[in-house]
Amino acid sequence: MRRRDLKLPPDIMALYKERSQASSMKMMAAWCLGVSFVNIATAAFDYQPPAYLLADFVSRFIISLMFFISAPALRLKLFRNRAQYVIILPCLLMVATAGAFGLITHDAVALDRKVSMTIVAIYTAVLFVEIDMRHLIFLGVSSICVAAIFVAGCGGNNIHDRLQLIVFYGLTMCAILYARKVQNIYHYQIFLLRTREEINIRAAVDRSELLSELAYVDKLTQVPNRRYFDEFCEGIDDETENLFPLAICLVDIDQFKGLNDSLGHLRGDGCLIMVAAAIRKTMRDSNDIMARYGGEEFIILLPHTTLPGALRAAERARAAVLNLMYPNPASAFAVVTASFGVAVSAAGPLNIVGMIAQADAALYRAKTQGRNCVVS
Repeated sequence: MRRRDLKLPPDIMALYKERSQASSMKMMAAWCLGVSFVNIATAAFDYQPPAYLLADFVSRFIISLMFFISAPALRLKLFRNRAQYVIILPCLLMVATAGAFGLITHDAVALDRKVSMTIVAIYTAVLFVEIDMRHLIFLGVSSICVAAIFVAGCGGNNIHDRLQLIVFYGLTMCAILYARKVQNIYHYQIFLLRTREEINIRAAVDRSELLSELAYVDKLTQVPNRRYFDEFCEGIDDETENLFPLAICLVDIDQFKGLNDSLGHLRGDGCLIMVAAAIRKTMRDSNDIMARYGGEEFIILLPHTTLPGALRAAERARAAVLNLMYPNPASAFAVVTASFGVAVSAAGPLNIVGMIAQADAALYRAKTQGRNCVVS
């Protein structure tokens, strides 16, 4: 679309305001503080008849005080949803006060000077203050109208000069409001580009995490795969003193090939999924590591586990598999069972390969002893 037609939907606009709120409040606070000091500083060079000197000073002081108090209030976000009124009301009061003093003193030159200075302050507000565009338009139009009332009511200038000044104020305000609209469009565009970049980065991170998870998780059983187990074991070589006593259990589903041949591979896949879930439920906590080690084999790493504890853990897992009552016509038990081989190392140095060999030998003995048992 054309840049000038760019508009943010309500939900995106809400996000834009939320993201820019902190900087907007800081900018408005700085503007209020600046106007407060400028208003007081210019008072030193503003000549007034003695009869009006005190009133002029008091009015300037009150307006400056309003802006001065508004600065920390905005900075502390006390007017989070009403910040526009903190800007609009003091600005209109400032214009009205400047025009009123010009009428009271019947000094056309002083009125033009005072009103011009306040209108310049309104110009800067329209350009730099971060409030809604509709409030900026209201501020610009209402301030010009208030200034026009006092300028038109002053009798010191001829009507041509007064009309020229009012037209100058009005057209300049229109130009600044249009410039602010264009500025907002560019701000929206930059915000959309940054948001899109954030979304792309977040999506890339999510894809990376997903790919990493897929690389280390068995797709069928949703447990870690052998690659994860091998890399995990490589990473703990230097910290083995925190793991001992350490136990390893090798698990093999009994007569799994016969189950596949008799019931089909889909039922075999279902068996693997259910067995993996059943064993996983018996594990103690996140310190226990379970992985799919081969076709129908799983391996369990049990840190801080003695031989009796490892045997109890393996027995719980064996019973959980048996209780599934998953049919297996090739098994002597008519249901799916699993055999467990357990190996334990009481002290370092860590020798994962040796422990797996011991567990594999124990698993072989479990197979020869009739299956559906735990052997160490």
